[in-house]
Amino acid sequence: RTKTERGRESFFAMEPRDRRHSCDVLRWLDVTAGSEQPSEELRKAALLHDTGKGRLWVWDRVAFVLLEAASPRLVDVLGSPRGPRWRQALWRLRHHAELGARILAEAGADARVVALVAAHTGEPVPGDAELVRLIEADRAS
Repeated sequence: RTKTERGRESFFAMEPRDRRHSCDVLRWLDVTAGSEQPSEELRKAALLHDTGKGRLWVWDRVAFVLLEAASPRLVDVLGSPRGPRWRQALWRLRHHAELGARILAEAGADARVVALVAAHTGEPVPGDAELVRLIEADRAS
């Protein structure tokens, strides 16, 4: 399979809600770009940035948002890569950037796409305009 086919498979492996959000992120990047359009790597990262979330129930997302708002530390305590499904879901939501980067690297994605996905939940890095834009787009969409 080609890189394009593997990227397409990664995109369609995401839940419909995450695919829709990823398209919204890409659209935000395009609409706010002005005369300088996003690079191919940034566009791919926009579409694949939530690859690491895996399958989630609505309840998982609601619990994550509520626990995160109450105490981010609580998410870290309750989330686990093993154990009941709900604990694994919290853990995946917390670590989805790193998980997605690993999935994409194993699929042969470009190093820049992997780096953008890995860093998209952190603080913007001064001097990395593409990462700053991806984080802004993710938060706005």
